[in-house]
Amino acid sequence: MRLLVDTNVFLDILMMRTPFNESAKAFLVKARDNKDEILVCGTTLKDISYQGHRLYHSFEETNKLLIDIYSRITKIVGVSTDDSIEALYMDGDYEDNLLALTAETTMCDAIISRDKKLKNFKVVLNPEEYLKLR
Repeated sequence: MRLLVDTNVFLDILMMRTPFNESAKAFLVKARDNKDEILVCGTTLKDISYQGHRLYHSFEETNKLLIDIYSRITKIVGVSTDDSIEALYMDGDYEDNLLALTAETTMCDAIISRDKKLKNFKVVLNPEEYLKLR
């Protein structure tokens, strides 16, 4: 499977949001074991970096975290200009629309997210649903 992972899954781990952090970690391990492609948007990494720095108050600690995340993903994908503009014309949350369009553009099978309001994409699974499915 080709999976685009939303920011909130990584933030569950970073911020140790119980009980979600354990399922987010288990998802990453299982997806790698299944040889699923784990994709993230460059904008997701920017958001994780920002939150990591707020939490750790250290670029060194934040960069260690990002390196750990980089080692778990298959590919970092960009957000196209066309998708950025199209997302403005869609109903709902701009960031969610951008994620859905990026998943479509990169031919993902699913988005992994805790955001159940995320629409405009065919399959959205939270980490627990992915673990049950795979």
